[in-house]
Amino acid sequence: MKNIFRRHQEKEAPEPHPIQDEDDNWDDVQPQRPFQSDVTDQSSESRTLYVQYQDYWNQHTTIRLLDTDQTTVLYTVEARYRKPQMTIRSNVSDAEVATVDFHALTTRIDVKLHGQPLTLESSRFNTQYSYASPALCGEKMSWKPRKKIDDLNMVLLDGQGLAIARYKPNYKGSKRGGSMEMLAPCWSSEAVMEEVIVMFLAVSHYKESQRMTSAITTSVV
Repeated sequence: MKNIFRRHQEKEAPEPHPIQDEDDNWDDVQPQRPFQSDVTDQSSESRTLYVQYQDYWNQHTTIRLLDTDQTTVLYTVEARYRKPQMTIRSNVSDAEVATVDFHALTTRIDVKLHGQPLTLESSRFNTQYSYASPALCGEKMSWKPRKKIDDLNMVLLDGQGLAIARYKPNYKGSKRGGSMEMLAPCWSSEAVMEEVIVMFLAVSHYKESQRMTSAITTSVV
């Protein structure tokens, strides 16, 4: 069975042979299990969710996380300039699940998930974000860029350095967003899956907001 994740495998692990993905180069990343392009029964191996911005260039905007059918809304994010920069609600339970704070003088991201404070700490030139997962007994989880030229193209690594999710931004069309594909470890429980989703939304929107601010500043100068 083909293996398309290798880049972020721990150094001491054996290096698999490089494989060319249909739409991207996924060399040097090691997944726990194959992603959709490698399996026959996709539904049992991976799940893809879709991010959709309502008004990308507005700092007060709505972000929706859609299910695999690209119609059912799972989470709605109210994003704004002031704190909390993100308020995340579950459309399933119709309840607020998290708030997210960005900071002017640090790249740290603070999250409150069901009232529990979590911190995303940046490293490697502020492109990689890591946190201790309460749902996984404090295991270190890291969203790490796969490409130097596009830090939004990310992979989620577990404590062993194995990829369990990936995000591919979509810059085509009128609506900005992208697709997040998760492997089975991400939905081992509802708590784990919601934590993965919330922390992903926090990191991805922080990076998007930095891009928006930079683009607006450049256009004004």
